[in-house]
Amino acid sequence: MTFEDLCLHALVANRNDIKISQSPNYPYGEIEALLKREGLDHRFQLSYTNERKIGSTCQVYYAHDLKQKDRRLVALKLIRTQYIDSYVSYDDLLNLQQRKDCFYKPRNVIYNRHLKYFDDYIPIEQYIGELGRLCPHLPISRCIENGAKRLETCDAYLIAFEYIHGRTVWENLVRTDFIYLNEDEARTLVRLFIEQLLILLKHHIINCDLNGCQNYYYKPYDDVSPAKSRYTQWIPIEDGEDGYASMSADSSQSSMDDLASASSSSSSPLTFIDFGWSICTADPDNDRHEILLQTLQNLFERTPRIVQIFAGPNYWNFRRVIESRKQGLKELLDHPWLTTGDTIINNNDL
Repeated sequence: MTFEDLCLHALVANRNDIKISQSPNYPYGEIEALLKREGLDHRFQLSYTNERKIGSTCQVYYAHDLKQKDRRLVALKLIRTQYIDSYVSYDDLLNLQQRKDCFYKPRNVIYNRHLKYFDDYIPIEQYIGELGRLCPHLPISRCIENGAKRLETCDAYLIAFEYIHGRTVWENLVRTDFIYLNEDEARTLVRLFIEQLLILLKHHIINCDLNGCQNYYYKPYDDVSPAKSRYTQWIPIEDGEDGYASMSADSSQSSMDDLASASSSSSSPLTFIDFGWSICTADPDNDRHEILLQTLQNLFERTPRIVQIFAGPNYWNFRRVIESRKQGLKELLDHPWLTTGDTIINNNDL
């Protein structure tokens, strides 16, 4: 089975069919000791105000970057090597940094979770985070400068990302007791979603883990009034959407103070994160790539559905076109549901 087959399997599999193991829940004291052992305590000071986020393969801790005069907050992502799916060569990272070419295509990428020789490779998420730092117009999370390190005293990587105020779509759905977008708002989101997928594709990137409402931020959702003025941490029965134990709130702060685990300086209201399961050597002309179309289909089919069921014929035609795989993302942008709303359509398009 190829790496892309594995990606596709993860996209279409039902959440109840796969048992996702939970990474160790390291207490703050252990993380502080780890930073000290690695000589990083002079660079990062953990923040106890902003609660950590627990994922199925990693944890995110917030810390102050002591290297900066403003002691800005950053998100420290701790990933054990056994959960790293792909690696990019260190030479490719140096080429990207030296050329500052936002369209650079890595030459040596290994899609293999079981890589044992790390000296010449870095995690793919570090590479894409560095691309985001050098190319801030991209709608992706970005590393801080010199903010990634393979930890010598434990089998893990630490990658520091910038942050923005906000929440993932999943966290916002939980916060609002699952208040969804109306049809006009849904069309706006879907169109923007496709446009941003195409932008990433131009840069050879496909995120294989955009499952429904997970791993991206959509700023308009932050303005939706919650069902409660204050709320407590939501603990899912099955570790959240696809095994993600979402920290929907800081137990010591109001919802407006929640921090995202990673961010981008992109002006786009849509920001994609978590590129640990991704492709960075994709053909930029292949907008019919199965993973891209399955990702779009997940917006309509995965539970919870981000795009709800609407009654109009254009809506249903749009869904059928996606399922048929007869059109790529560029063609889909011209579909009547995204351009004119729900009016009479040509039967030949069915």
